[in-house]
Amino acid sequence: MGFLLHFHLVRRIIPVLLVIGIVILCIVRWKVWFGNPPEEPYSVPETPCRVLLTFGNYGENSRMVSWQYGGETKPSCLTLVALADSLHGDTTQIAATGAVAVTRAGKTACYRAQLGSLAPGQYAYAVTTGGVTSCWHSFTVKPDSVREASFIFLGDIQDTVQGLTGGIMKQIDSRFPDVDFYLMGGDLIERPMDKYWELLFKDMAGVCTRKPMLAITGNHEYIKGIKKQVDNRFPLVFAYFQGSKLGENLVYNV
Repeated sequence: MGFLLHFHLVRRIIPVLLVIGIVILCIVRWKVWFGNPPEEPYSVPETPCRVLLTFGNYGENSRMVSWQYGGETKPSCLTLVALADSLHGDTTQIAATGAVAVTRAGKTACYRAQLGSLAPGQYAYAVTTGGVTSCWHSFTVKPDSVREASFIFLGDIQDTVQGLTGGIMKQIDSRFPDVDFYLMGGDLIERPMDKYWELLFKDMAGVCTRKPMLAITGNHEYIKGIKKQVDNRFPLVFAYFQGSKLGENLVYNV
């Protein structure tokens, strides 16, 4: 009889202990799971900055350029990419589209221009917004006969202010100058904040304008909460996530 009483008592206590344990775990881990450090107020310079080359949506020879300028979009007639084709000596002006990423502490105007499917050769380009033109950058499209491609995979960069990523990127670029593109496996930034985006582009300077950059989201690209939300800047920086309609976002929250 005493054994049965003891058994029933234990059977009732165990669920209570489990509930208490879960509550304590949630209290201890709440900020880790759902908390977001505040983002400091920021402003993006009113000059073309954070220029990035990536693949376009029209095959392996297509390219797309994205960049940022201020916090409000400029008229499309003042926003374009000048693309110089060294093979034919032609310079084409390609119109860009812009969208504003509204974040917790400011606004970022992001632009993108689809360069189309390009013939093999050497290209140079510069971006213009609001009458201000960036410096010129260059990239190469390999001949169709070259069927092999090489790439560098990087994951969990999430660099901090005193991080080493910038030096590592320079070493990689020096050792493998002929690599075709870079693939980022998520967690590019420490937190979805402008200061970490600025640090990322500082780390990638000289590489992300010459080599196409591909990236997927990691948990560090999300605003935490009961329902996570991807940082509004991410699909505008890596513009192949944008659909045919401006602002159509093809990044899915999980």
